[in-house]
Amino acid sequence: MSPFRVERLRSISEIEAGRSEWQALLRQDPTHSIYQSPAMYLTWLRLRRPNAVPAVLFVRQDGRLAGLAPMILRKIRVRGISIRSVEFCVPRGGIIAPQGRADILRQVLAYWRGHSKEWDLIGLHHLPTDSGVAEETMRVAAESPEFRVRDGGTGPPESVLAVERSWEDHFREESQKFRKTYFHNERTVQAMEGFGFDVIAEPEGVERSLEALASLESLSWKVERGTRLSDPDRELFRALMMDDSGELSYQTSILRAKGNPVAGLLCLRHDDRMYAFLTYYDHRYEKASFGSWLMLRLVKQCFEDPGLRELSFVGGFKAGKRWTDAERTYRHLRLYSNAPKSRLLHALEKFEFWRSEIERDA
Repeated sequence: MSPFRVERLRSISEIEAGRSEWQALLRQDPTHSIYQSPAMYLTWLRLRRPNAVPAVLFVRQDGRLAGLAPMILRKIRVRGISIRSVEFCVPRGGIIAPQGRADILRQVLAYWRGHSKEWDLIGLHHLPTDSGVAEETMRVAAESPEFRVRDGGTGPPESVLAVERSWEDHFREESQKFRKTYFHNERTVQAMEGFGFDVIAEPEGVERSLEALASLESLSWKVERGTRLSDPDRELFRALMMDDSGELSYQTSILRAKGNPVAGLLCLRHDDRMYAFLTYYDHRYEKASFGSWLMLRLVKQCFEDPGLRELSFVGGFKAGKRWTDAERTYRHLRLYSNAPKSRLLHALEKFEFWRSEIERDA
C-alpha cells in the first residue's frame, strides 16, 4: 500500500483553496451529510466558533485526497480549568472517508498523537453508530497505548426516511388508519377559508421566509415552553440559506389561512439528502393538523424527486416518528494522551458533574 501523507489546513484561505476537492470527496462517501460540508464548516466556524483555529486534515495517498477530518483547535474552560480541545467543528461533522475508513482514522489519530503538545483532549462527538463509524473509531483509537479512550455515551437521535422508491409504494404500505387520517386532513385544509400554499426557495426570499417563520413561532407552543429559536440559531440559518457556494439550497413552505401564515417548514438540501430543520404552526389551529399537512407535502415531494435518497427529520421528534421508525444514533468519544494534564482530565471523567459539563460544551 502506498504511504499516506497528512496536510493540515490552518486558515480560511487554505480551506477555500481546497474546497472543490473537499466537496468531491464528500460526494463519494456513502455516509456523507450536510454537517460535513465545507459550507457548514465555514459557517459554523464563523458564527459558533469564532475563537477557534481551523485544523482541517487532508489525508492523501499517491497525491490523491483519500480522507478528510474537518476539525478545529479551541480553548474551553470547565470548572475553572482551561482545556485545549481538538474536535470536529460541526456536531455530526465527522471524518470523511469513502474507502478504507480505518486507515484514514489511523492517519488522523497518528497525526494528533505526533502533535500531542498542542492539545489536552480530542473530542470526537456525534459519531454515527448505524454505519459502524463510532465502533470503528473506538477500535482504532484503542490500538494505540498512547490514547486513553472514554466512551461519552449517546447523543440525540435523528429520524430518517429512505425515499428511493415510489411515493405510491410507500403510501400503500401505510396503515388504513393513517391513510384515512391523511385524506381527512387533506379535505380539511383544502376547504379552509383563504387557503394558500407558498414555497420560497430563491435567494431574495430569505428574509421573507424568516419573517414568516418568526411570526409563526410567536404563535406556537414553543413560546410557552421556552424553546424559541435563539438569535445565534436564527443567524446561523440565515447564513446557510444565503450561502452562494452551490453546496446547499433552502426551501421554506408556508401554509396560509385567511391570508395569514398558519404553518411553516424550513428545509435545507445537500446533495441527495433533505433536512427538515424547523417546523412551526399556530397553536390556535392545532386540531386542524396544519403542520402535519406541510410535512406530508414535503415527504411526498422527496419521494417524487429522483435526485433524493433520504429525508432527515434532524431530531427524533414526533413529526418524524409519524413517518419512520428508522433512527440514526450518535455516540461521543473523548481521547486523552499520556501528558500529565491530559491524564488528570481523564481521571476526572469518573465524576458525573465533570462528564455532563464536558458534553454540554461539545
